[in-house]
Amino acid sequence: MTDEGLSGLLGEMDELDSSLFGRSTGMQAKPSLGNLDSLFDDTRKSTTKKASVSFLEKPSTSAAVQHVPTKSALDDLFVEAPNNSGPVVASITPTQTIARPVRQQTRSSALGALLGLNQKGKETAPQAITSTLASTSAPAPAHSAVRAPEDILREKRLENEIERLYREIDELKRRKREDEMEIEHLWKEKLSKKDHDCTDELKNLEDQYQKHLLKLKSEHEHELENLKITYARQLDVIQQTTGEWKDVTTVVNKVDTLSSTLNHLADNVNMVTERSLLEKETTLRTREEQLNNREQRLLEDRTQFDDERKKVYELNAKLKELCRTQEIMVGQDKYRIREEWIRLNVEKQAFVEDQKFVLQNIEKQAAFVENSKLTFFHEQHDLLARISAERQLLEQEKNEFHGKRSQDVRRLKEEATELQKRADNILAAESHVEKLRRHYEMKSRQLQELEISLMEECMKMEDLRGQLSQSQHQALENGNRECALNKLASASDLTLNPSCNDQEISQRKGSVNNVLKKHSKFLERYMGQKVAAVAPRPVNFTST
Repeated sequence: MTDEGLSGLLGEMDELDSSLFGRSTGMQAKPSLGNLDSLFDDTRKSTTKKASVSFLEKPSTSAAVQHVPTKSALDDLFVEAPNNSGPVVASITPTQTIARPVRQQTRSSALGALLGLNQKGKETAPQAITSTLASTSAPAPAHSAVRAPEDILREKRLENEIERLYREIDELKRRKREDEMEIEHLWKEKLSKKDHDCTDELKNLEDQYQKHLLKLKSEHEHELENLKITYARQLDVIQQTTGEWKDVTTVVNKVDTLSSTLNHLADNVNMVTERSLLEKETTLRTREEQLNNREQRLLEDRTQFDDERKKVYELNAKLKELCRTQEIMVGQDKYRIREEWIRLNVEKQAFVEDQKFVLQNIEKQAAFVENSKLTFFHEQHDLLARISAERQLLEQEKNEFHGKRSQDVRRLKEEATELQKRADNILAAESHVEKLRRHYEMKSRQLQELEISLMEECMKMEDLRGQLSQSQHQALENGNRECALNKLASASDLTLNPSCNDQEISQRKGSVNNVLKKHSKFLERYMGQKVAAVAPRPVNFTST
């Protein structure tokens, strides 16, 4: 982009600022933290001297320390243009008195007054604001005020936001200028380099062409001189031969030979010249082709340069559009900041009214604190008397405690020795119980094995009884079938068979009795130990 485009862009931005906020387009200082009121009001006069008020003083004191307050950028937000008939509006600081109008104006009226900067009267806008504020406000008594920390933080945040926006705008402008200058410088360097290369190539081609022409001319002149010399020599020879009176035939033959040699030389010269001309034509054609190729390359580079220039113009247009959007966003932020400033002004008036109420409460609380202080002093005196009495009682109890402590120590030592003995007895009894438990577990395992063996013997006895009953049933059936004639024989047989069965049963019973006798000692020992374990122990039982 050229310097004219940059100046036009800067002029549009200055016109936008002047149309939105009534600022001049000349060379002036940029609004900063120290000059925030230039966004809203340009006709602000110096404020009067204020008196500092300390909230730590009692309400009855009337003397106050007078000093000139220092003006800051935060105070400029709330300073309005003074009117001859209206009250003096000053900045709010914790050590200054403030004369504020009564909260009678509404937010809509203040907004209409501040946003009433039309295109016809930009210079009369601050006067209209001061007149509306003076007409809608009434003088009120001066009260001391303390700025709320939320208002201070909000003001600082607004100032920081404004500074950040200005810094971003300046940074965007600077970057845009630097990018445009770099692009222009780059393309200028490229064009100058291309032009220089083209001129150098053309000069080199012309020099080579001139050198080749000079070389051909010199060769042609040298050949012509050689031909002239040969012709002159031949003429001299002919003249000498004609002057002599020798044989004409020999002379004619010599002349023919000389003419043939001359023709041959002429043919050779023509061939050399034609060959040199062909070579020159071929070199010229190659040079022309190279020139055409370079011209095509230059045309392609020029088209590429045009395309890149179009891209640069498109990029410049996009940057302009981005700058316009940034300016629109900045304008919206400025309007939003102005609305925030109006809202802060309304909140400031409400804060002043709340401050009056707080001062009244502080006065009441001061009186209450005085009364509570007197009551506290009386209670403190009573408490000190009670503390002295309690201290004497504690001294007496301490002396009694030291007297009883030695007796308690001896008694505790005796009890400790007794407890140690009992603990030793308990440990010995526990070890004895553990031994008995292991012994009883072993006996219980032996008893279980004995019970298993007894159960097996009982099962065998049941099997034998079943076999005996089956044999008796079969014998009864056989006896019923026999004839009456063989009753005596069958009776004798039946008497013999029961005797055999009785013998088997007696044998079985004898084996069972033997098994029971074999294990009777273990059963008696087990039962005796079980009874001894279940029986209660004496009181003075100790393990050996």
